[in-house]
Amino acid sequence: LQTVDDSIKIKVVNHVATIKGDHFVSALTDILESTKPFLGKYKNNLHLTICKALGVIGSKRANTSLNRVSQSKNLFNLGGYSDEVRQAARLALEQIRMVTTSQKKGAINEELGIKGPENHPLVSSTETLTAPIDIEAEIFTIAAQGNRDQAIKKLLNLITTTARAGDFQTAERLRERIYEIDSLALGEIIRSGEIIEQEKKGVLNEDDLAVWAALTDRLSSEEFSTMYHEFTERLYKPEETLVNQGDKNETLFFIAQGSVKVSHRVGPREIFITSLNRGEIAGENFFAPSFWTVSLTSLTPTKVYILQQNALNGWQEKFPRLRAKLQEFYTACNTVQSILKKKGLDRRKDQRFNLSRKIQVQPITNLDSPIGRGFRAEIIDIAVGGLAFLIRISKQESVRLLLGRRLQVVLPIGGENKFLYLNGLVVSIKPFKILENDFSIHFKFDHPLEQQVLQSILG
Repeated sequence: LQTVDDSIKIKVVNHVATIKGDHFVSALTDILESTKPFLGKYKNNLHLTICKALGVIGSKRANTSLNRVSQSKNLFNLGGYSDEVRQAARLALEQIRMVTTSQKKGAINEELGIKGPENHPLVSSTETLTAPIDIEAEIFTIAAQGNRDQAIKKLLNLITTTARAGDFQTAERLRERIYEIDSLALGEIIRSGEIIEQEKKGVLNEDDLAVWAALTDRLSSEEFSTMYHEFTERLYKPEETLVNQGDKNETLFFIAQGSVKVSHRVGPREIFITSLNRGEIAGENFFAPSFWTVSLTSLTPTKVYILQQNALNGWQEKFPRLRAKLQEFYTACNTVQSILKKKGLDRRKDQRFNLSRKIQVQPITNLDSPIGRGFRAEIIDIAVGGLAFLIRISKQESVRLLLGRRLQVVLPIGGENKFLYLNGLVVSIKPFKILENDFSIHFKFDHPLEQQVLQSILG
């Protein structure tokens, strides 16, 4: 799938869909979110085929990627996915939701001692039982008749059953409904919350709790439990690549077992930077949009939990401090960037000169044709290899759309030529004045400037 010609990839994906293997999900989502250019029409058709295949497979492991595709937005009329692909992603999510709901109902029915449709005497083979919904309706009928204590007791039992079946979303929703029956039933409301949290803890692996003790010290039990249940587990053999230098990978890697080599390539040379071990995390493009400046490769058999950017965004309202806590832990335990800087391998290897000047920025294609609409910006510094400019973007989630974009910067220089046209790539985006929604965009030139040109710019 990774190596065959683009025209054949669609046939491979169609074949994968007939097998419906859960283990194919990672490979499919990697290609769906890859920044690698595809030839001509193949990109859109391949994306459509992958979305359909993920819907057929029906695995929740694809939800994060499909959500990101379906909710992707345009910035300056730029967007990585067509409307058709976004719709296909939404359809795939609905298919997965239906499969998941069916599985959860089966587990809950089994817990309640209700027979499935294949052996239930009152249900045909084409019907399905909706026992939790039926019981919920019965409970509120009892409450409407004035038997609130009995209704709350039955609702508490249903919350316990759904939580034990692993359907925490339904359990949380049912807990909120206690308020509808009796808003003063604080004992039962507290008890139901304890039941849900206890069942969540029962799913937590004791070894994982020991590995991530330093992280759990920073997070509340609810924050860690919620994040833990969103993890996707991946296993790597020795010498397998987790991420390559130059990738636009937004994953946060939690190393649960094994050891991972961090390396940086300069031309043909691979330079060892450090190794990461159990209990450490890596995610160069997670907290600030940036291409990876290092590669991660497993040294031993390795188990890694991955957390996607989209999941963290979804918890912002419920856990407003979670992102900051994670970033603090990451900064405290990850020394990769400081080692790169000491070795002189970070992106800022060229001397930068402060420069304040208005510029015009135009998004362009890989063939240097203008797309979308241009915008005004202001340079803050420049070097022979690139420059940084400021831009104000109100929605922070839109900032990532600029990463990896080709742009043309029109720089006024005076003299006969008046303007200098510089093409290149956005390689990093960092908060500048976050309260004012200002970001610094770091732009790498296709071709380094000659010293004489740089001097003329600086005056």
